Amino acid sequence: MNIRLISVALLLIINLAASAQKRKMQTVMLDDGTQVTGTIVTGLSDKTGYSIRLSASQLAGRNSDGKTGTISIHLSNGFQFKNGFSAGFGTGIEKLNVSIMPVYADLRFQPFKSRVSPFIWIKSGFSFPLNDHISSDYYYYDYYSKPQGGIMFSTGAGIALYSWKRNAVNIGLGYRYQELTFTQSNVWGGDYIQELVTRFNRIEVQFGFIFR
Repeated sequence: MNIRLISVALLLIINLAASAQKRKMQTVMLDDGTQVTGTIVTGLSDKTGYSIRLSASQLAGRNSDGKTGTISIHLSNGFQFKNGFSAGFGTGIEKLNVSIMPVYADLRFQPFKSRVSPFIWIKSGFSFPLNDHISSDYYYYDYYSKPQGGIMFSTGAGIALYSWKRNAVNIGLGYRYQELTFTQSNVWGGDYIQELVTRFNRIEVQFGFIFR
């Protein structure tokens, strides 16, 4: 587990929450013409409806060569309901020994309607290989391995900071699981030989934007 990466993520979450507490004085005009000046504690804007999420993540973990880290880019869209739940789907691009394109369902829960709100997420789907090139770790003598993709799963929690226009910046920390299957065949031809399954377990540090 990459302790430095997790520490940086936690510090960013704390700073994000702290900065949101520094709210400016606001003046509100009532129906009878009275003006009230003060600090708005919670944002009253409606966050329900359709949204687009763009995020970049650092996937940190270990492999046979030691510690490793890769960048993951995801784009998803969904609908948030009044009870705080949202559902949608997404895709992206990343590299775990091979370049892959995950396609997944995205479920989230945001309990508060304030400008600063924690949230949790669950993503589950399937990742498809984008090319046949793989590292030399998967070549054995007279055999070659071809990636076939595999299931993916991600879960975590974070904090979203909304602007008055209902857009938001968010940062999160989670766990990512990816399974990739490789079919191993003889380079000189012949029948199918065997399948190799590789499982990746990664810590995910996520930074993204929400557009409504």
